[in-house]
Amino acid sequence: MKKTELKQIIKEEMRKILKEEYIETLDGKKDITNALEEISLAWLDWKTGPATEPSDIKPAQKELINFVIKFLKKNIK
Repeated sequence: MKKTELKQIIKEEMRKILKEEYIETLDGKKDITNALEEISLAWLDWKTGPATEPSDIKPAQKELINFVIKFLKKNIK
């Protein structure tokens, strides 16, 4: 999965949680974007790492996305 594809998935999932118009008005929007990009970069590092098996990528992708969504639902109240 390419970085742009992962960003699109994250964007779609975030859109389900929050309306985009609210995100654009947040003072810390750049901080949020930077944090999501860090997650994306960490994912790409893991995905392209020497120990990563191709068969592990799809399940790990789903697990990471679910983890981020659960974390946000728990901590953004």
